[in-house]
Amino acid sequence: MSQYRDNFFPSYYLSVLAKSDDQKLSCFVDDEILVNGLNVKIQEKTCGLLMAPARDTVKGVQFFLGEVIVTRARVECDHIPGFGMCLGRNYKKAIAIAILDACVKSDRFHESIQEFVDGSYKDQALEHDEERRLVESTRVEMETF
Repeated sequence: MSQYRDNFFPSYYLSVLAKSDDQKLSCFVDDEILVNGLNVKIQEKTCGLLMAPARDTVKGVQFFLGEVIVTRARVECDHIPGFGMCLGRNYKKAIAIAILDACVKSDRFHESIQEFVDGSYKDQALEHDEERRLVESTRVEMETF
């Protein structure tokens, strides 16, 4: 039996949280999680570099675009480990993601976390659709030349 319920897997919620709005994420963790007396111990918070992979669309070969700065955090919430990582130098966001990761693993605040993640996912999808519409609006029909 998995420690994650309702198909709420780390690959889903961690990627959504990493792309979520910093202010909304911080407010959610402060107002919904930490006010309930959760015992949080920050074990590590660091910045580092990761290689950003990409795929050549012509040859299908993977290559690296360059390095990106990421912030990583490991926490322990009531003896349950949590991990968070986000782009850029943003310790507060990485720690907030790590706290939520530990809460999901311990099945605490599951409903409110899932509601927040699903709401953030919908917001991100709307932003992505709007950006795609803007890009598509600049497409040129080559047959008209």
